[in-house]
Amino acid sequence: MTYWVYENWRAHGHRATVHREECGHCNDGAGQSGGTRADNGRWGGPYTSVDKAVAAAQATGGADRRCGSCKP
Repeated sequence: MTYWVYENWRAHGHRATVHREECGHCNDGAGQSGGTRADNGRWGGPYTSVDKAVAAAQATGGADRRCGSCKP
């Protein structure tokens, strides 16, 4: 299993959310509907462990969280 971090600069302020690869919000780093607008945020990963993904989320400087849907 791999994990991804979505760093978002617009919605809810600057935050970084950790997702499982199969999450519908993540879609293996492609985002919903197969794409993410570059002016909204960016995907980081894949990471081989949830601990590495959490560390990457914390390194963004935004509020870090875990996805409420896939619960990594």
